[in-house]
Amino acid sequence: MKKIFLFAMTAATMLFTACGNDDAFVAENDGVQEITLSVENAGSGMKTRAGRELQSSEAKQAIQNVVVIVTNSSNEIVKKVTFNDWQGADAEAYTSGGHGRQAKITFNGAERLANGTYNIYAIGYTNGTEYKVGVTNLATHLAGLTAGNTFNANLGISIDHEYAEEIFAGAKAWSVTGSGSKETVVLHRQVAGVFVYAKQIPFITGAAKLSLYAVDNHPSLTLGQFAPAADLADNGGNTDNKVVNGYGTAVNTKVMSVALADWFTSVAEDANHLVDATNWISTGHENCVRGSVFMGKFIIPFVKGASDTFVLKLEDSSNAELRNWKIKLPAGEVATGTYYYWDNGTPAWANATASDNQSAYSVFRNHLYGIGSKANNDRNNPDDPEVPDTDEPQSLDTKQDLFLKVNDNWEVIHTMEIE
Repeated sequence: MKKIFLFAMTAATMLFTACGNDDAFVAENDGVQEITLSVENAGSGMKTRAGRELQSSEAKQAIQNVVVIVTNSSNEIVKKVTFNDWQGADAEAYTSGGHGRQAKITFNGAERLANGTYNIYAIGYTNGTEYKVGVTNLATHLAGLTAGNTFNANLGISIDHEYAEEIFAGAKAWSVTGSGSKETVVLHRQVAGVFVYAKQIPFITGAAKLSLYAVDNHPSLTLGQFAPAADLADNGGNTDNKVVNGYGTAVNTKVMSVALADWFTSVAEDANHLVDATNWISTGHENCVRGSVFMGKFIIPFVKGASDTFVLKLEDSSNAELRNWKIKLPAGEVATGTYYYWDNGTPAWANATASDNQSAYSVFRNHLYGIGSKANNDRNNPDDPEVPDTDEPQSLDTKQDLFLKVNDNWEVIHTMEIE
């Protein structure tokens, strides 16, 4: 998988000393301790309360805050730094081999750690985050951690509403020696994403909205794979990226809805017994194909259930179902092998052998599940604003098959089908 890295830097008042250019990197034998903090620049445009909107599978992220914590072997905090302007002064543009933001962190002189083994933890989140640790807002919880506190290596967070906000986290063991030590921590997106981009909607009297339902929808998740000495070393990087970090009773299995009235001036029938696309509202929807609708959300990962993982429904205004489409994975994209999940009852990380099938499958961390194809948030073809050149909304007027895709910058691309 192609990685695009971002590197965190600190202000002069912080415990870390920032170096502004590549010449500031030093050789191992110069005795400098250096951490490279890397945030994958990948994402989509799904709408959240506190974070960026998810409008496509375009590779991006928009976190403003990154907290870096270094602990000793007892998980006691020995260093901490907070970046509050990740998209601005705290980082610089990164364009070599990709795009994103970058900076550097070093310990010099008296700031250096004693020789030994440490753990590095990093969390990236948006301003106004609604995630909580217990009853405390995540940002408040992290701000209250100081040197000498014990850090929870498997930090659980929760959210009160039925969808997730985008959040990144990572962990790495760090061996510090007198000859100088360098380490890289990769922050992975801790949630999944799902969107529906559809056209040619069947006309049924009373049709008012399209709604996507999931077999589960957790309110809580465990950040990162904060077990650097165990199976999930390097934040799950050795697990083929099949990680489910969600837990808790589903708060609402209706993941999202889109009102047809927001996309059509009237829901009328055309000659092909479809919702008449001539009534499509172009204002505000210029980056979508004429006659289409779009909706998207971030979602907390969950282990497969006994029934279909996702079902798309055409509903009336009272939520009565008029028609449904079961959302399938193509046979070649069904998970195999070992995956890791958070067992909150123990609590501990556990692993299992995937027993997924095309209809019932787990939703994994940092995977984007899309019905239809929308590669960019913005218009791709300025010469034809009604038909962006890489957009392929899924027709609902075919056999009952829909397709979901997972962008490669999200670890895996799943092209899913409707049945």
